[in-house]
Amino acid sequence: MNRKILISCNTYYQLIVAMQMAETIMDNDDVDIVISDQSNDAHRVYSNLNRVNLFHTVYWRANSAICRPESNIFKTLEKIKCIVFGLDDAEIINNQYDELVYYNADVYIYGIYDKLKLKNKNLICSRYEEGILSYEDSKFLKNSRLNICNTIRWQMKKTTLDEETQNFYCFYPEFYKGNLTPIAVPKIADCRVIGNKLKELFDVDDEKLIINEKYIFFTSVYDFEGGAPIGETELVQQVAEIVGKENLIVKTHPRDMRNVFKKLGIHVYEHSEIPWEAIQLNNNFSSKVLLTVNSGSVIGANMITEKKAEAMFLYKCCNYRVNLAAVETSQIIDRFISEFSLEGIKAVESLDELKK
Repeated sequence: MNRKILISCNTYYQLIVAMQMAETIMDNDDVDIVISDQSNDAHRVYSNLNRVNLFHTVYWRANSAICRPESNIFKTLEKIKCIVFGLDDAEIINNQYDELVYYNADVYIYGIYDKLKLKNKNLICSRYEEGILSYEDSKFLKNSRLNICNTIRWQMKKTTLDEETQNFYCFYPEFYKGNLTPIAVPKIADCRVIGNKLKELFDVDDEKLIINEKYIFFTSVYDFEGGAPIGETELVQQVAEIVGKENLIVKTHPRDMRNVFKKLGIHVYEHSEIPWEAIQLNNNFSSKVLLTVNSGSVIGANMITEKKAEAMFLYKCCNYRVNLAAVETSQIIDRFISEFSLEGIKAVESLDELKK
């Protein structure tokens, strides 16, 4: 008998992982997916998913309002109520699922977990990866509000999502050091198959996929949010001087609304609405070099495919230590590089080394 599985998806990388799971380790199951409004232009992708027949049922949920930081005490109480007593999403919770798979442990997931658990006391809960930086789960489901909610649930003789989550679906189970049971997701052997599906999902034409520059720099958020700026903009300028502006293009972070790189005369990739994975999986980047301070994007598609592009991390070339979030991300990358020693992926010690 086929299992019935529900996957929650908030980002396009999550969607790509969900597609690969549905077509490999879950190909004998009935896999439903929930697409949320937490990514740009997600409703168009949802509409396209309905006609490409990748999943059994595709749901659309505008849940960003309940998941965003609360603006007042009433919003806080609404979230606590949802976590403790569940969320009445009738279209979904009327189904009996055998497994709930998610990455973001947000209010929406906690809410439907409560109701799905009532429908099936044997419900299995699992997480799945969102890039190699998601393998560190020390902060998973740990904050003061959830502690309060979980205490209330325990007093009501209810289980909690964190204690019920058992598995972690990922491409590199040997790298995962958390408390869940890692389950290997097969890497993408033929990029053309999933690449063509991504072109259809994101309405991508071949012209948008063309990148002529040899060096592609992926920027982060650390110069404009989340703590002290690390000097990434200045680093991009220095890289442009080394490789030549005509040979460099910047893929800006989706939340970066600044126009700093264009003003500096540096090429900027104009189609930021397209997930990088859709671009790389439709190209042969064997002659390209991916550069970043510490963005997981340069290893996202690289790590889920068998054919990899050369990638270099440049956090040691800027003042990343002034930003705690940047430090934590860099530590994960350090461990990743030291444990895997993958050919063509390394952390550069200095700009002098980059020149060589």
